[in-house]
Amino acid sequence: RSLVGSEMCIRDSGRVGTSRENSRPDIQPILITFIPKSTEFDLVIQVSNFHYRSGGLWEKILLGTPSNLQNFVRNKWMKDFFFVGILLMLGIFNIVMASILRSGNTGFFLGFLCLILSFRELSTTERYIKQLLPDLSWETLIRLDYLTFYLSIPIFIRFMYLLFPFEFRKGVHDVALLWAVLLSAVVILNPPLVFSQTLTYYQAFTFFMTFYGLLAVAAVSYTHLRGHETPEHLVC
Repeated sequence: RSLVGSEMCIRDSGRVGTSRENSRPDIQPILITFIPKSTEFDLVIQVSNFHYRSGGLWEKILLGTPSNLQNFVRNKWMKDFFFVGILLMLGIFNIVMASILRSGNTGFFLGFLCLILSFRELSTTERYIKQLLPDLSWETLIRLDYLTFYLSIPIFIRFMYLLFPFEFRKGVHDVALLWAVLLSAVVILNPPLVFSQTLTYYQAFTFFMTFYGLLAVAAVSYTHLRGHETPEHLVC
């Protein structure tokens, strides 16, 4: 809840309360236009949190004239949707080409990864999906936030394994997929207050798999370079 001074409420998001029962969580970026009664005013933000592991304001507050803020929001929308459009085109292109050429599942997984990342962009940051589906509940929105992150990692791991089957060990591949599926199941079957506790562990898992993936790429590059070395007896 945002207030100017002590009496004028200019916007509610969810419902502020003193317990889980009389409060309602919500999360969305808000652009507010108001005219203060004087040149000096107090901006009060009332926040309560009984449903998530961390609450409060996730981004800084921007103040300015209506036209400047509207231009800022419009430019951000254009950049974000341009990025989403690229991911959608890449995803559809790879899936269609993999279906036509039937050259393996690598294209499918790369396409699915692009589609999930595009959907993640819509459901996080500016929460554009709330503009399309205004009745979407806070709990569903948070669950989509986690699932698009948690599911993108095993798809990327599968893509890397298909691309580099000799450098990416099958044991690491299987354990990583199992861990990702288990934590995704935790997200689906539990409330946000419970499944949000898994984020730190999954971030550590993601860091490890990113490092392992980079090692696999480095090994492929090294093998490729060694394979193209010119034998000494052919050097002029």
